[in-house]
Amino acid sequence: VDGSTSCASCHKQRLAFADETDFSVGLDGQIGTRNSLPLGNTIGFVKYYGTDLTIPSGQFSWDEGQESINNQSRAAIESSIEMGHNMYDLAQDLKNYDYYQILFEKVYGKNGITETNILDAVTEFVNSFSSRESPFDEGVLSVGSPYYELPTLSAAENNGRNLFNNNCGSCHDPNHNAIVMTAANNGLDMVYEDKGMGSKFNDSSLNGVFKVPSLRNIELTAPYMHDGRFATLEDVV
Repeated sequence: VDGSTSCASCHKQRLAFADETDFSVGLDGQIGTRNSLPLGNTIGFVKYYGTDLTIPSGQFSWDEGQESINNQSRAAIESSIEMGHNMYDLAQDLKNYDYYQILFEKVYGKNGITETNILDAVTEFVNSFSSRESPFDEGVLSVGSPYYELPTLSAAENNGRNLFNNNCGSCHDPNHNAIVMTAANNGLDMVYEDKGMGSKFNDSSLNGVFKVPSLRNIELTAPYMHDGRFATLEDVV
């Protein structure tokens, strides 16, 4: 609302659209309550978040409280901690810039800048993110399965692949392009200060249950977990 905070303030492209801090800084220096989830870390949001009805679908945010990029974007824009703006007022503000007027009319015709069109534009942008053609992807493509030894990986990396598939793949997809479990309690704490989905849905059986994120570009997205408690992947393991 004061021009100080944008989506990119907490989702930095150089970090796979994540943030390097435990909790991001928002409006008037306020500190968020959860670590910013990376955005540019999937094979494609359309596939990862379940537009393809043949795979399980995930939701947005750590407590799976938003069902679409559209809803998540609105929540961030209107959050009193993050951007503190009203969608209607935002649309009116953007109309003060000639270049926004021109661009929106090129895409949306005479309707131009509206709340709906702003959210649609952000959704289309985020949906364009993808992560692929890594040595892992090339290896799977050549042998047909992540469960086989991959010729594009070193011996140590293939050993890690075996360990991962046997111990981590039950929640994190061995192919790293879809979801096995959308959310889980991985045993971080005996008692959770942040109860995750338990708080969101007022269900104590879901205390400590948080989103299972994709691990693509994971080296770029530290710190880890919903509260950023782990600085390195070694700490996570």
